[in-house]
Amino acid sequence: RIPQPTMLVGDFWELKSKQCKAAKWERIIGLFYQRLGFLFRMPFHNVSLVINNTKEMDSGQYMCTVNVPDDSTVKGRNIGLVNLTVLVPPSPPKCQFRGSAQVGGNITMSCKSAFGKPVPVYRWQRTEPSTQFFFAPTQDTKKGMLTLTNLTIDMSGLYLCNASSIAGYSNCTLNLEVHPRESLLDSSRSPSTLLPFAWELLGAREGRNK
Repeated sequence: RIPQPTMLVGDFWELKSKQCKAAKWERIIGLFYQRLGFLFRMPFHNVSLVINNTKEMDSGQYMCTVNVPDDSTVKGRNIGLVNLTVLVPPSPPKCQFRGSAQVGGNITMSCKSAFGKPVPVYRWQRTEPSTQFFFAPTQDTKKGMLTLTNLTIDMSGLYLCNASSIAGYSNCTLNLEVHPRESLLDSSRSPSTLLPFAWELLGAREGRNK
């Protein structure tokens, strides 16, 4: 039985075959263009295949049929199957957040790769001004979400999301700036102007009452 290989996109792959007098490889799923050939110059007793610059679409099942003239004893046993899995590193993820980035507010950071095989796992961490790691339930490694509640100024900093799998990794960053909560009064008025402003309002009311 032929081993079931797993490999990365862009790699070189050799599909080995046992020695035989005549053989025919068949690709059951997918197409090739100038990337497929025999490992040795034909005719040769070793009919191993070579696939250059492997692509995700190369994943699938391959079949080798061995034809031995005048040998009926190998009927039903002259076919070899191999399943090839081509892995794809995660694409650069997109980092974004929603919510109120004010003191006391709540935000949710999200991180998602457009593609990757297998599906990547996402992990958030703060890298600046100091390193901080997060765990469940604050972080969802499958959905790539990080939830921060009751924000403080100290939670400001640079946050990094790493999308990783056995095929590779990629990351993105998000700069969080937590702002003080806005006052109910107009922040443009200094304390020295609040008292005259109050007298202005009082005088306007008295004028309407006359």
